[in-house]
Amino acid sequence: MSNEESQKQKKTDLLVQALKQMDDMVFITDINSVIIYANDSLIRKLGYAQDELIGHKANIFKSDKHTTKFYKNLWETILSGKNYHGVMINKTKNGKLLYADLNITPLFDKNKNIQNFVAMSTDITNRILMEKKLKKLTIIDSLTGIYNRYKMEKELNRQIARHQRYKEPFCMLIVDIDDFKGVNESYGYDAGDRVLITLSQLISNNIRTTDIVGRWGDEEFVVILDYVERDNASAVAQKIRQIVDSNMIDGKYKITVSVGVTQYKEGETGEGLVKKMGGALHEAKKRGRNKVVVV
Repeated sequence: MSNEESQKQKKTDLLVQALKQMDDMVFITDINSVIIYANDSLIRKLGYAQDELIGHKANIFKSDKHTTKFYKNLWETILSGKNYHGVMINKTKNGKLLYADLNITPLFDKNKNIQNFVAMSTDITNRILMEKKLKKLTIIDSLTGIYNRYKMEKELNRQIARHQRYKEPFCMLIVDIDDFKGVNESYGYDAGDRVLITLSQLISNNIRTTDIVGRWGDEEFVVILDYVERDNASAVAQKIRQIVDSNMIDGKYKITVSVGVTQYKEGETGEGLVKKMGGALHEAKKRGRNKVVVV
């Protein structure tokens, strides 16, 4: 072997060793997406043995979390000779999802025809899961597990925009625990938390899956009833009030609720609707509590 050939071989061996030891996942396919090489990181993180990958198509990692349009765009990009970059959700051999920051590079022969694809990706699963957790924290009430006020205000604005486009009716309820301060003083704050959690569950279990419920304040809950007129909303409110009135929470704590009900009218702002809903609740309290008032 000549010195030049020896130097080329050393470079090739070095490149192979680098691919083998790097933390990024790397695999190479032919033009038909059949895997011809997979590095140790890919094997370790996706849980396959070499012989389970070599000779098999790259769709072995498919998670069914992407649309047909997603794959169409990917293939159109790389078959046109361009590099592809995006986030791919793969599935490991044991069925877990792995999020990968993926780059695919076409390799050309001497006639400038694509002969291979090199896929190099970084495992970003922990980052994605943390981002999802943080996003959830911004919209979920930490005690009850339902939406918080910030998210409910967003949903209200979305509902108003939808009404303006499709003219579909919707209503809002505000459910307030009567004398919640007395619950805390009589039974303690842990009991108060249990009451809030159980009430959120009672409300959630007695509305449709298309309706939205969230914690609005300390002891206030708001429900957005989609495609509902005022009379039907009043019936839902009465149902919730009666269920709460007839239940002993944890077999120990007796509470009642007052409910304000209102329907969105053309041209109202979110702020105006909330104010009107609050006025209905105030009137229910004035009438002796454990009441439903519709405005």
